[in-house]
This record gives sequence, C-alpha cells and structure tokens, in this order.
Amino acid sequence: MWGVVFGLAAVLTLAVLLLPVARRSNIPYTVLLAVAGIALGFAAQHLGVGAVEAAHAPVEHGGAHGGGPIWMQIAEAIGGLRITSDVILFLFLPALVFESAMSLDLRKLMADMRSILFLAVVGVLISTAIVGLSIWAISGMALVLCLLLGAILSATDPVAVIALFKDLNAPKRLTVLVEGESLFNDATAIVISSIFIAMLAEGTSPDVAASALDFLVVFLGGVAVGVVVARPAIWLMRAFRRDTMIILTLTVTLPFVAFVAAEHFLHVSGVMAVVAAGLTIGSIGRRMIPPQVFVEVEHAWHQLGFWATSLIFMLVGLAIPRMLGPHVLDYVDDIVIVVVAATAARAFILYVLLPLLDRFGAQQKVSLGYQTIMFWGGLRGAVSLALALIVLETQAIPTEGRAFVGVLVTSYVLFTLLFQATTIHAVMRVFGLDKLSPADQALRDRSVASALNSVSAELDRFAEFHDFDEAERAAALKRFETAAEEAQRKSAAGDLSPDDWVRTGLAMALAQERQMYLTRFGEGFTTTTQLQDALARLDDIVDELKDGPFNWREAALKGVAYRKRFRMALEAQRNFGITRPLATLLSRRLGVLEFIRQVLREQKEKGIGEIEALLPLNARERFQQYFDERFNIVSQNAEALAVQYPDYAAALHRRDLALAGLRLEEDAYDRLLDQSIIGPEIHGDLVKRLESAGASEGRLPPLKLKLNTADLVARVPFFDELDKGRQKRIARLLKTRLFAPGDRIITRGEIGDEMFFIADGAVRVMLDDREVTLGTGDFFGEIALITDQPRNADVEALGFSTLLALKRRDFARFVKRHPDLRDKIRKIAAERVNGGVAIDL
Repeated sequence: MWGVVFGLAAVLTLAVLLLPVARRSNIPYTVLLAVAGIALGFAAQHLGVGAVEAAHAPVEHGGAHGGGPIWMQIAEAIGGLRITSDVILFLFLPALVFESAMSLDLRKLMADMRSILFLAVVGVLISTAIVGLSIWAISGMALVLCLLLGAILSATDPVAVIALFKDLNAPKRLTVLVEGESLFNDATAIVISSIFIAMLAEGTSPDVAASALDFLVVFLGGVAVGVVVARPAIWLMRAFRRDTMIILTLTVTLPFVAFVAAEHFLHVSGVMAVVAAGLTIGSIGRRMIPPQVFVEVEHAWHQLGFWATSLIFMLVGLAIPRMLGPHVLDYVDDIVIVVVAATAARAFILYVLLPLLDRFGAQQKVSLGYQTIMFWGGLRGAVSLALALIVLETQAIPTEGRAFVGVLVTSYVLFTLLFQATTIHAVMRVFGLDKLSPADQALRDRSVASALNSVSAELDRFAEFHDFDEAERAAALKRFETAAEEAQRKSAAGDLSPDDWVRTGLAMALAQERQMYLTRFGEGFTTTTQLQDALARLDDIVDELKDGPFNWREAALKGVAYRKRFRMALEAQRNFGITRPLATLLSRRLGVLEFIRQVLREQKEKGIGEIEALLPLNARERFQQYFDERFNIVSQNAEALAVQYPDYAAALHRRDLALAGLRLEEDAYDRLLDQSIIGPEIHGDLVKRLESAGASEGRLPPLKLKLNTADLVARVPFFDELDKGRQKRIARLLKTRLFAPGDRIITRGEIGDEMFFIADGAVRVMLDDREVTLGTGDFFGEIALITDQPRNADVEALGFSTLLALKRRDFARFVKRHPDLRDKIRKIAAERVNGGVAIDL
C-alpha cells in the first residue's frame, strides 16, 4: 500500500514541477505530462519494473514492492502504478467533465447547440464509418472491430481538449464550441463503442435499427438522470446556501453519484448524466447561493481539476509503453492509414458538412478560423485510451484484435498530443485568434490609461503624505504617466466609431448590472426567485441586442415585458375568474421591478462613472441617455404597479429598509471583529441573531387584487347614485377583467359582444383621425351593442386597468331593469356618434 501512496505523491509532485516548465517553454502542459509519463514508463520497462500482463491491474493495486535499494523501491512504486478503464471512467472522467460543464455558459452553449450536436452525434457516426471502412479495406480485420476502432478515434477527448484550451486563452465562443463538442461527442463515442464491444464479445452481427434505438435511449437517458440527480443537490444547496463546506461537498459527490447511477444502475450514459448535472448546477445552482460562496466552490474545483488532469496524463503516459507493446513497428502501415483517415474524416465534417448547416440557416455561422482550430484542436487522449483498455480487458475478443486496437489507438493519441497540440498556437496565430478583437484592444488600452492615471494620482498623494524627496517622487510618477500617455495614444488611434463605443459601454453596464444582482443576492437583499427573474430579464436584453439591428429602446422594453405565464394567468382571470396565480405573478413582478430599479439607481450613482471614464467624449452623452432611458422604463413600470397596489408596494419598501438595516448592523459587527474589539464567539452569536431576524423580516403579505365586482361597482361614479341593493343586482350581471399596460381590449372591425365600465385605470381609444383617453368612471363599447355594427376603433390599456364587462346577452336585461342608466348610456352614445367623436364601440 505504501508504494501506491508514494507513487501517486511522486507523480503528482513531478507533474506540478512541470507546470513552470510548460509556461516558459510555451508547450502545452498536458503534452509535457504525457511525455514525462511515457519516459517514466519506458524507464520502468528498461529496469524491469512493474511488468504486467495485457489485462492491467487497477491503479490502486500497484506492483509488488519488496526490499532492495531505496532507488529501486522508488522506481517500483512509480513504475508499478497501473491504470484501468474503470479508474479513468469512474474516477477521473466524472470530475473533469463536471468541472468543465459547471463552468460553461449554458446560454452560449444553447446558441451553438445545433452545431455541437451535429458534430457530437452525426459527425462521430460519419467519422466512425470513414475510419472503420478505411482500415477494414487494408487490414483484413473484422468489420465490427474496425468500426469499433473508428468509434474510439472519432470523438475528441474532453480531458485533453479542455486542458489545452485552458492554456490557449482562446475566444469565448470558440472555447464553448470545442469544449461543448468534446463533452457531448465523448458520450456518443462511449455508447457506440460499448455497442460494438458487446457485438464482438457475443459474436452477434450489427443491427442498425436496434443500435440506433439503444443509442437514443442511452444518450437521452443519461441527460434525464443528470437533471434528476442534480435537483435534490440544488434544493440542499439552497437550504445551506451560506455554508461553503456543505455546498462544496455536495458538488464533489454529485458527479460521481450521477455517473454511477446512470452507468451502473440504469445502464445509460454516465458522461451525459455528469454533463447534464454540471450544466444544471452551473446555470441554476449558482443562482441559489451567494456569489462569494460559489466563487470559493469554483476555486476548489479548479484545484481538483488540476490535480485530476495532472494525475491522469501522467498515469496514461505510464501506460502507453505497455499498450504499444514490442511489435508496434508491425502496424506502421495501419497507423498511417488511421492517421490519414481520421484526419480526413474530421476535415470533411468541419469544412464540408458544417458549412451546409450554415447555408440552410440551421446554425450560427462558424468562421474558417474557428473551423480550423476545431479541426486541429480535436485531440484524443484519456477517454480514447480508456476505451482501448476496455478492449484489452475483454478476454472474449481475440488477442490479435485486442493488440490491433491497443496499438492503433495509442499511436493516434500520441499523434494528436505530440503533433497537433504542440502546433495549435501557430495555427491560432495564422488566423489572428491569439489576439484581442479591435473592440477589446481599444477597451484594454483605455482601461490601462485610466488605471495608470489613477495610480499616478494615488502615488502622488502617497509621496506627498510621507514627505518623499521631490526628485524621487517625480521619477516614480514619470513611469506611470508615460505609460498612461502611450495607452491613451493607442486607444485614440483605434478604428472604433462612437456607435461602437456606445455599444461597448452598454455591454459593460449590463455585465456590471448582472454582478450587482448577484452581490445584492449574496447580501440577502432579494430572494432566489427575484434574482432568477431579474437575470432572465437581463438576458432578454442581451439577446435582443445580439440577434437583431441595434435598437436600445426595444431591448430595454424586453427587460420589462410580460412573461407567457403572466399572460396565461391574465387569461385565467378574465375567462374563469381564477385570481391566485395572477396575484402571485403580480407580486413577483412588482418585487423584481423594484429590485431592478434599486440596482440601476445604485449603479447610476456608483458604477456608471467608471464605465463613462473609459469611453471617449463623443460617446459618453449618448451612453448616459441610453442608460437613463432604461432606468426610466423600469421606473415607469414599477410605479404603475405600485400605484395600482399601494399596500403591497409599501410592504416591499418596509421589508427592504429592514433588510438594509440588518445588513448595515452585520457590517458593523464585522468591523468590530476585524479590529479585535469583539471575539469570534460574540460575533457568531450576534450574526446568528441577525439571520433569525432576517428570515422573519423577509416575509411579505400576499398581494390582494381587489377584484370583487360588488366593491368595484360601488367605486364607479356611473353607479354611485344607486342604492346598495341596485348596485349588488348590477354586480351580478358584470364580470371583472384586469388588463395590463398595452393590452388590446377592443380591435377595429370585430363584432362587439360586450361593453366595459372602467372601475380603475385608463384606456386609449385610437380612431382614424385622433386618440381619446378614457379614465375611471367612463364606459365604452356600448354602440356596438346598440347598433349591431362592427367596432371601428382600437382600444388598449394605458396602465393596469380594472374593467367591468357587460355581455350582450345581459345588456337588454340591464337597460330594461335600470331605465335611468339606460338613458345615461343612450345620451352619451348619441353625443359620441353625433358629436363627431364616433367612438363606434
């Protein structure tokens, strides 16, 4: 046992020491790890250490570590380490896949999902056929074995690709495309390979229909398992959202639970389960916990990912000499065919088939530079070797076939790692992908100039305060001032127009707004539901700006638009009198709009100035106008609801004030702790009391819609002269309808079936030559009931408006029972028709 522990510690130590070498030599870290592992493997073979059979023992078993010189025992400890397919698939792969999936931006991933799924599914199948048939034509091996080889070699490896692109600092979209493809096609390759291995072991012939069905079940089943397993974890994270240790532990156990549940118990794709779980935690989980806690979790996962990457590439390198075996030169012709066929298949998919999707409008355009990086950066690594190890460990497959797969897979993995990975930097330079975009470069230069000017001012105050020598002070300042002037000169020489700068400033403002949402959530100023709604509305603005021509007002209006669920709740109230869903959604809308308004006001006071300082003078005024326009739109929508429901708005304000007071009180206790005025015990007791108080202060009363028809009738001036009995009888004929701002109430040309009394709010009547505004106490729509003519005007709600609707079938009874009201209606209708206003409603 000591040999395994010492061997792993020695390998990890060596791996860490290679990191600065990789940085200085500009050689990918993973390549150095693999080379070091291979060197150790050949050295172990030369020394006769750790000789094993083709079916390797697991890494935890190690070799026989007996006595002898210390150096020999150390060599045996390292050379005796073994890695199997189960160790790669069940230990290393879930951790590395989960780390990558959790850090991926789900919205960016979904934007390119068609391309990614095409490459991950269709691309892998096509590549499997091309590689398999090519090697079958010249090798004389069984077709199923050759197709198995093609499947193993057709999927880019997430472990190798993700590790490489972390070092490259590639553009964000390119990273999403490459990492997304590697995560999804890895699952495809494992599923297809498993089907072919089962055929070889059982001696069955290929069944295309059954295999396709198996693939769909395994692939989609893995996704379902990942989402289902992640949900309880998210619930627990929400319950313990301030406890970093609990949340970190949940995220560490989740990928392994998801993988084992899918792969072992349910026999579906474990990789897809981990991918789905990671994306769920990254997109939903991060909105459930304070941002500072999630940052700590991400840092911990980066460390775990680094250790896993270091160990797996070293251990795989150790295994490569054994997998190549002594007769590798006998397979030179086959190796050449595999390299040519796999490379040609990848080129055909990326340069021929992928552009066809773009031509038919089925995906976002992928540039030639991106295609080339995806082509050359499609590395193979640990997963390919793990699948080859499964073949080596399957005794039902003939020895010749196992050796054939082991040698060819290992050789192609070495080709991609030693040749493609080491030249990817040069390929990126050819297409200029190693540089910042013009917009980013201009922003970088202005950021440097602004920062250096601030540093100069602060340094000058520091030198003056401490009474430094004038000459020393001037010399120190000159360096920063010169650098600031140079950065300013570069930014001025850029080719960005004022419009480009305005868009850049707005993008920065939206990113800053997003971070302020998360910060206030972490401080306890909003709920999880409000945070998710606010972030979704912010994403709507970003999408609107990205997908169409620049129209800031339309984008800002998207941020306050009514959701589909709200529209459904409105229809439920209007048609069936169901009010609870609408009341819930109205309270959420008022809460989130008030939250957004507070953030924008705070941003206007504290954050926008820093962004404006980075913009040229000819862009600042318009940027400020756009920001003010968004603030006004949010404020108007929030105020419209607050006026309609003042009691709930007042309760919101009381809650926000109480939470702000608790937060300030906690800050005061933190300062006392930092100054050692109080100890941790007292501080902990005080914070615990504040958390209890915060839970009670955060509760809000339910929003009351006030849609009781009898009460509304009593409030309408048209009915105010009637006694209570007549008001109640009239209320039985009327139905309450609630309309949101901008809702169309009546459409020109339709056959009128009801008239409306305005109980609260205002509407706009749009005629051919003018617009008329009607308010509380007015009515409209009566002429269509009197004359049976189609409506000749459009009517829409100006604000949240509560209307009382009188159906045509009840109109006759209404005017018959209440002749005084009938006369009022006829008089006003006659004035409208004969007076030229002609509200033919």
